[in-house]
Amino acid sequence: MRSAACLLLVCAVAGASRADTPPATGDAPPLTEQLVGPPSPEDPPPRQPKIGWAIFGGAATALVPMAIGGAFFSGTYDTTVRRDATLGMLTGLALAPIVSHLVVREWSRAAIFGAIPTAALVGAAVLLELSPTANLYGTRGERLSFGLLLAFSTLSSGVGLADTYAAGQRAAAKRRRAAIPALPLPFATRGGGGLTIGGLF
Repeated sequence: MRSAACLLLVCAVAGASRADTPPATGDAPPLTEQLVGPPSPEDPPPRQPKIGWAIFGGAATALVPMAIGGAFFSGTYDTTVRRDATLGMLTGLALAPIVSHLVVREWSRAAIFGAIPTAALVGAAVLLELSPTANLYGTRGERLSFGLLLAFSTLSSGVGLADTYAAGQRAAAKRRRAAIPALPLPFATRGGGGLTIGGLF
């Protein structure tokens, strides 16, 4: 009886231990993955500015109205047609740096470099509204004002387009600055102490 009871006790303990052990399956994830979760994929590479498309879009925005407006401007003495052609050319010059910087997602630089040619466009519109012959037979002062407005618009538009070439360098510098955190640093003086924020801003 005693040997039979011991044998039954040993069998019961062995069965309980087998019941507590989960069955091994080939699809079960590792224990670390169960606790922490699946490994996250690597961060995607930073997006590079599309400088080529930006320059192409800005140049096309300037040159297409310039070619069409120049053909109308030089083919007639009608002051109304010449005024419309002039404003069309200046509109293309004003939009060119804005388009190029918007393509590379530089919103503030688009506003900055588009401000001067846009101001020249408004000035030319006011001048031609007050003196329709300023781009033809106007007085010396009117022709000088018209020429200066056209020169400022062309020069500032070209500078804005050239500035787009450095968009890649500015994007890389911005990523480097973003990688450096701003750290709080405590300090102490005779009269007390405080907390400063250190980093690259």
